[in-house]
Amino acid sequence: MGTVEKAVILAAGLGTRLLPATKAIPKEMVTVFGKPLIQYVIEEVIEAGITDILVIIGTQHQAIVEHFQGEGRAREHALKTNDHATLAALENNIFPANIKFTTQQEPLGTAHAVLQAKSFIGKDSFALLFPDDIIINPGGPNCISQLKQAYTDHEANIVAVEQIPSELIPFYGIVAPQENIDQSKQSSLVPIKDLIEKPSIELAPSNLGIVGRYILRSEIFKEIESLESSEIGELHITQALSHLVISNREVYAYIYEGSRYDTGRPIGHVLANLAIAWEDPVAKQELLNYLKHLNKETD
Repeated sequence: MGTVEKAVILAAGLGTRLLPATKAIPKEMVTVFGKPLIQYVIEEVIEAGITDILVIIGTQHQAIVEHFQGEGRAREHALKTNDHATLAALENNIFPANIKFTTQQEPLGTAHAVLQAKSFIGKDSFALLFPDDIIINPGGPNCISQLKQAYTDHEANIVAVEQIPSELIPFYGIVAPQENIDQSKQSSLVPIKDLIEKPSIELAPSNLGIVGRYILRSEIFKEIESLESSEIGELHITQALSHLVISNREVYAYIYEGSRYDTGRPIGHVLANLAIAWEDPVAKQELLNYLKHLNKETD
């Protein structure tokens, strides 16, 4: 029976899709409904029962470290002014996990970032998460929990996928399943015969796009080390997974349950705020009132 007790979170990106918001702050510290993106994925990992976490950051991403390890100005001021409400709020923001950080010195692609975790992972299997993607599944297990269960059953490399609109296919890694897949059924798990990084619509083998959640075996590091850089000097995790498939090692696609919001896109960021606010009873009522107001204005 396979177990997953470690997680790697990639937080070293430049965030160019969210400029100018990310000109001076890491994109992972951009907030959705009052909480930084990086915190959502940390909480997802902890909720899935994983407490040994490595965050890969960029050279100018110290704010992420401060968020999880620093005291902060708010605490210092609250102590001086006996602001017990603020102190209580800060105490609630302490995470029951062993969170470590390492730096990717240059932005050389997702696979290069994952390679920075080699010594941390050793021979273990691990969860890999991209903070750009917020995935919510109200009332059910979160995405990493679902992948962990699938790994327990199969002990293979697993990538989370979803159906992608055809016009967005050139922006995703796309998988080619070994067999026909019932795309109307969620929680489907099928073996992959190929992965293609950002194919044209005409050359895409399916409309199943890879999203930012994986369970990977440690064998991935050997494949990354054997990769040749792309024309712009980057190494992609899709390439390494494709090499595993070519070597006849198992890689599965998993259609997860839940709704994903790509917060790296401005509209995705707006939708994520709305979706998470909708789960809050007070915020939901304010949203309903506002939507009624908008509806009257457009009548």
